[in-house]
Amino acid sequence: MPEPDTLGGGPLASTAEVFVLSYPDGRHDAETLLIHPATGALTLVTKVNKGTSSVYELPALPAAGTPATLVRTGSIEPRAGNARFTGGDVHPDGTGALLRTSSHVLSYPMTPEQTVAQALAGPPCTLPSADEEQAEAIAWVPGGWDYVTIGEGGEAPIRRVSCQAP
Repeated sequence: MPEPDTLGGGPLASTAEVFVLSYPDGRHDAETLLIHPATGALTLVTKVNKGTSSVYELPALPAAGTPATLVRTGSIEPRAGNARFTGGDVHPDGTGALLRTSSHVLSYPMTPEQTVAQALAGPPCTLPSADEEQAEAIAWVPGGWDYVTIGEGGEAPIRRVSCQAP
């Protein structure tokens, strides 16, 4: 769904298409949906309480309303902290992906020929993260030098981290 140029303070109407996706091996809990900016491929990372999460991919979107089955491409486990992946984002120029757990921010470098799932199979770098209760979301800001995080709740502040050297 394209982002609006301005929010304008009022309600915005937008149309959306429905994509019917299923896992090849039954239901899973997943909060991390990553979209490759160049190819449009979808990557999902499951959320587990402990242990290893699964990575699923769909190389191309089907026609709206047409069912599609995701392909399991691997697994992923954070090096430290909480195992629950709660969000992620792909860098606007496709050079990396961020994953958020309840306790850490992980950055996975990506080459132009890699899929997001392939990048997630490599070693991550740990980036700064705020101590947020129920850390839920992460996103690159336009331009891709900074990212924002937010915890759960109506009063949760949005925190910005800069990756650019001062």
